[in-house]
Amino acid sequence: MPPVDKVSIASLIDVEGWKNVCGEVAEKDFLFVVEVFSKWCGPSEAIITTLKRISMDLTNRKIKFVQIEATSEIPDLAKFEKASRPCFLFYKNGEHLDIVEGINAPLIEKFVNDFIPEGVIETDDVGEGDDDDDD
Repeated sequence: MPPVDKVSIASLIDVEGWKNVCGEVAEKDFLFVVEVFSKWCGPSEAIITTLKRISMDLTNRKIKFVQIEATSEIPDLAKFEKASRPCFLFYKNGEHLDIVEGINAPLIEKFVNDFIPEGVIETDDVGEGDDDDDD
């Protein structure tokens, strides 16, 4: 098993991917935990263990972890371009809910628990060998 800090649980998104997180056309009924980082310092590796644990604890829940580089192309993120520490933004139904500046694992976990939508992700439970057709 690879070390936890080498496991990526967050998807790296770009300006196009941001549309799924924020605004009127954002993906509905999901909590997005967005790590915004500066290009010169990159995403944080210090929080990976916490995010992985949260992700495992909330398997099949309506939460997505994403990372995005701060850019002036997205006005809401421009202010983070020169930040020396990551910021974690929380969005649900395209609406900004809160922010955690820096690595504050207890507060990130509190906001996840406060904001996560009810219910689980529906999946098709079609498995191999479960065919009910009679020959």
